[in-house]
Amino acid sequence: MVLDLKGFFNGGNRELKIDTELDFSKEEYGGEYIFPTPVSVVGKVSNKADVTHIDLVCNVTVEKSCDRCGLLTKKNLTVNINRVAVNQLEGEEDYEILLIPDEKLDLFEFCFGEILLALPMKHLCSEECKGICPSCGKNLNDGPCGCVTKSIDPRLEVLAKLLEQDQED
Repeated sequence: MVLDLKGFFNGGNRELKIDTELDFSKEEYGGEYIFPTPVSVVGKVSNKADVTHIDLVCNVTVEKSCDRCGLLTKKNLTVNINRVAVNQLEGEEDYEILLIPDEKLDLFEFCFGEILLALPMKHLCSEECKGICPSCGKNLNDGPCGCVTKSIDPRLEVLAKLLEQDQED
């Protein structure tokens, strides 16, 4: 969906309401297709006092494997987008200002980029996720696996054997 913003950068009070759904189900992220349902986008583009604002709220469902245990998990996120838009920049670029030189905004590309930036660095099934055992691969959220978790530096293994013998005596 491309928004034609001609007239928004010339001054005057204007407003364009947005209420749509965007389908990101075919977009790949990290080797996975993480957007199973359409993303709801609601908001507006407005110009007041010669400043163009883009204010959007994106409601997203993210379905991704947990980064600790691998369990497929769905989470709902709300991404608020508040940006100032201009059709030309003078001087240094500012990452908070959105440059739209042709006065056409591809809402699909814009929202997809903003949502990716808002995703958490780690996707977890829960904050208390214990992950998997590095030895046997059992999901530790289901209970302990019984593996010996105490590893001994091979250089000190002889000392550990001496301690075991001392305890036996």
